[in-house]
Amino acid sequence: MTTQSDAKSSSIMGSEESFRLLVDSVTDYAIIMLDPNGHIASWNAGAEKIFGYQYDEILGKHYSCFYSGESLSDGLLEKKLKLAAENGRFENEGWNRHKAGSRFWANTIISSLRDPLGNLIGFAIIARDFSERKSADYARSLIEASLDPLVTISPDGKITDVNGATESITGRSRTELIGTDFCEYFTVPEQAREGYQAVFRDGQVRDYPLELRNVDGRVFSVLYNASVYRDENGAVIGVFAAARDISERKLADEALKRATAYTRSLIEASLDPLVTIAPDGKITDVNGATESITGRSRSELIGTDFSEYFTDPEKARKGYQQVFREGMVRDYPLELRRANGRVTSVLYNASVYRDESGEVVGVFAAARDITERKLTEERIRQQSREILDLSTPVMQVWQGVVAVPLIGTLDSQRTQQFMERLLERIVETNSPVALVDIMGVPTIDTQTAQHLIETISAVRLLGAQVVLTGVRPAIAQTLVHLGIDLSGITTRSSLAAGLLVALDLLKLQVVRKSDNHLGD
Repeated sequence: MTTQSDAKSSSIMGSEESFRLLVDSVTDYAIIMLDPNGHIASWNAGAEKIFGYQYDEILGKHYSCFYSGESLSDGLLEKKLKLAAENGRFENEGWNRHKAGSRFWANTIISSLRDPLGNLIGFAIIARDFSERKSADYARSLIEASLDPLVTISPDGKITDVNGATESITGRSRTELIGTDFCEYFTVPEQAREGYQAVFRDGQVRDYPLELRNVDGRVFSVLYNASVYRDENGAVIGVFAAARDISERKLADEALKRATAYTRSLIEASLDPLVTIAPDGKITDVNGATESITGRSRSELIGTDFSEYFTDPEKARKGYQQVFREGMVRDYPLELRRANGRVTSVLYNASVYRDESGEVVGVFAAARDITERKLTEERIRQQSREILDLSTPVMQVWQGVVAVPLIGTLDSQRTQQFMERLLERIVETNSPVALVDIMGVPTIDTQTAQHLIETISAVRLLGAQVVLTGVRPAIAQTLVHLGIDLSGITTRSSLAAGLLVALDLLKLQVVRKSDNHLGD
C-alpha cells in the first residue's frame, strides 16, 4: 500500500527530476551550480555547448577555469562571489575561456543560494555567449561612432566599412565603397596612400589634409584624424579614420546646425541627467547621464512620455505642467525607475526654454540623484533612534519589577517611544510593577507632566502599578504650582525607596543576613 508520505516523496522526486530535465534541455544558456568555494557541482547541456567541457571532466573543478589573463588577477573572481553573496546577485559581461583555449564574450549572472536559515550553500551561474553581438557592436561602434564621415581601411588599402556620412560626402553607397581602394576617391591618391601608411607605421595621424572628390565632381576639403585599431589579441587589423569637412559649404552647414541645435547645448550643458520636454509631455532630447540613470538609450527615450519613467507618473506629469504654468520648479522630488526595476530618488530643477522669438517651446529639466543623501539621512535618523534608545533604557531590576531612569527633557517623540518601550517590557517580563525615575529630568512643565500622566495611565491599563521616583523638592513644588494632581500616584524621593515600595507590592521583604550566614 502506498502511504501519503511515499506519495509526497515521489511527488518531490518527480518535481526535482522534471526540473533537472528542464535545465538540461536549455542549450542557449549555461546553467551551473557552484559550492560556496566556487567549485562546480552541477552542469547542464548549455554549459557543455558554450564552454566545451563534458559533465564528468568539469565536475568539482573551480570556476576559474572559465577565465584567463586579467580576470584571474587581483582576486577578481573571489570578488565576484563575494559581491553575489552580499547582494544576492552579480552581473557583468566580459571575456570567458573555452576548453579549447579560445576566448568568447559572455554575459554572466551569479546568484547566491541560501538555505531556509539564510546560510550560504552555493551559487548559481547563468551565462550566455554574446560573441556575435560583441563582434557586431565593436565593428559598428567604430564606424558609427561619429556624425563625421568615417571609414575603416585594411593594411592593403582597401575600404572595409563606412558610415552614412561617408556615403553622403562621396555620393556612393556602402556596397559601392567597400572593397575598393581608399585612395581612388581623392584628388591626390598618392597623398591619401601616404596618409594611411603613416597611420600603420606611427599608430595615428592628426589633421591630415586631403581633398575628396564626390561622384558628381564636387571637391570637399577635409582633415583626417586616424588611428589603428586592434583585435582582441592586440594585433593591428586596420585604420579607423574620421574626416572633418572644412570646405565653405560644410562650414556653412555646420554653422547652420549650431544655430538651430541650441537644444543640444541645453541637454549637454551638465553632467547631471538632463532632459527636454515638449508641451505634450513627450521627451525631445536627453543627455548621456539620462541614458545611464534610466538604463535606456536616447533613441528609446525620445518621443516617449516623460512621466512613464517614474514610480508616480501623475506626480511627474504635474511637475512639468507646473513648469509650463509657472516658468520653473525647484527641488521637485520624484522616484525614477530604471529599465532593470531599480528606483533612484531624484530632485528636479526645471525651467522653460524659448525659441528665437521668445516663445516657450519646452521644459529643460535637470535631475540630481539624492539616493546617497537619503541613505545618509536614514542613517542619521537611525542613529538618533539608537541614541534615544540608550537615553531611555527599560530594565528589569527584580522579578516582577521594571525600572525606567529618565534623563533629559521629555518631548512628544521621546515620550511616545518611552511609553512604547515601557509597555512592551512590562508585557515581555510580565511585571506588575513599574518604577519611573525622574531624578534625571531637569525641569517639569505642564506638557512634561501630562506626558508622564498619560504613560502612567497606559501602564495601569495593562494591570500594572507605577511608582514615580526621584521626586525632588523643587520638582514637587513645581508640580503643585502647575496644579498637577498626582494624588492617585505613588511617589518616592529616590529609586531605592521606590524599589522597597515595589517589593512591598509584590509582598516581598528584604531581610539582612545574619552574621553566621555572612561567615558561611
